Amino acid sequence: MLFPRFWFKPKVKTSVISYFLFPLSFLWMVLGNLKLFISAPSKSPIPIICVGNITVGGNGKTPTALKLCSLLKDRGYHPHILSRGYKGNLKGPHLVNPLRDSFIDVGDEALMMSKYHPTWISRNRESGVKSAITSGANVIILDDGFQNYHVKKDFSILVIEASVGFGNGYLIPAGPLRETISSGLKKTDLIIIIGEHFDQTAFERDTFLRKNIPIVEAKIVAKINKVTLNQKTVIGFAGIAHPEKFRNTLETLGANVINFKAFTNHKPFKLAHLKELITEAKKKHALLVTTEKDLVRIPEKLQPHFKALKVEVEIKNQNLLLEKLMPIL
Repeated sequence: MLFPRFWFKPKVKTSVISYFLFPLSFLWMVLGNLKLFISAPSKSPIPIICVGNITVGGNGKTPTALKLCSLLKDRGYHPHILSRGYKGNLKGPHLVNPLRDSFIDVGDEALMMSKYHPTWISRNRESGVKSAITSGANVIILDDGFQNYHVKKDFSILVIEASVGFGNGYLIPAGPLRETISSGLKKTDLIIIIGEHFDQTAFERDTFLRKNIPIVEAKIVAKINKVTLNQKTVIGFAGIAHPEKFRNTLETLGANVINFKAFTNHKPFKLAHLKELITEAKKKHALLVTTEKDLVRIPEKLQPHFKALKVEVEIKNQNLLLEKLMPIL
């Protein structure tokens, strides 16, 4: 999904379009408050750690959820990830099997995460929690659950991409916010800001240091299996929220990106487009590189033609994160 540019302009440069959309943003806020008012969240017998954001699009919450699972697993816990299975056909509860399930069934994010940790998809999060517990989970990572009010969270982590921040600060559709900044921060126990240090510093200074919420800095570290990209000719493509960030990552790794294509987020690739990329790469002796999330949406018989760039979250103050989590574990 490619988002409107005016969503990410500073408030001092607010687009005229945003002003016209304010009535719809007000309606969005009313509906969100109504949803909160009528909800009756259920309490789980095991800890629920929510990893989410208050803006639409990619903020790094999926690699953050995977990192959190790894940290807990290293300390003897048995974490399971619970996702809604966005864009998947199955309603769940369903334990994702990376060898049998397809992204059409469970969604691309859930399928990708299942390759690393037990991952459930369930439209009804309460049912998903019960199924995960039955299967041996003693802690649940609720992926993208900030706006879900049916399960009580024991700890909520707000993930923010520093270079994007809260965009223009307005609610959908005038801006990228799913809920107001104040309501999001009110239920936040810890903030993880992902990005370069100068972006993080500027965002923290301008936004919420006064809110007395613990802040942990992190960055995305890119790795690629069996091949280095330095000085390699590359054709890149991505169907993610902010594809330009993926291109920047490739170039930072030293790749000579001779072509880059942006596709719609979460949508199946057309076979004709994939074959065009393969043909172009062969002619130009280039590597075809995409994201792990995009790779699972490529037909298995074509996957050998592509390299997936693996990304991990590297947390600067990991001890602070674990210190804050310990009381609920």
